[in-house]
Amino acid sequence: RRRSYTLTLSGGMMMRPDMWTINGRGFPDTEQLLASLNQPVSVRLSNMSMQAHPFHLHGQSFRLLRIGSQRLAAPLVKDTVDVAAHMGTVDLEFVAFNPGDWMFHCHKPMHMDGGMATLVKIG
Repeated sequence: RRRSYTLTLSGGMMMRPDMWTINGRGFPDTEQLLASLNQPVSVRLSNMSMQAHPFHLHGQSFRLLRIGSQRLAAPLVKDTVDVAAHMGTVDLEFVAFNPGDWMFHCHKPMHMDGGMATLVKIG
């Protein structure tokens, strides 16, 4: 049975320019993405901030299915994808084949350090 997650990326606002969140929370308090071994997982990344976020998954590759409103005719296999600023969206999927706890985070150090990270827990 497929697991599905929606991650809303935000932060960098005037009151807290150093705070970057996923679903309103900063790491280590972000929701973890849980999957059983060999379980399919779908993720939608939705960017509500004014900066792009190159999102990177450790320990796994994913298939990039959609960027914004454009569905890809041939999904790309990647481990990092840029989520465009100002309401950009990306849909991806992977099969949880590699057991362990894997970071899934913005690859911009300031954003990751500001909280834009979570764990993918496969077991």
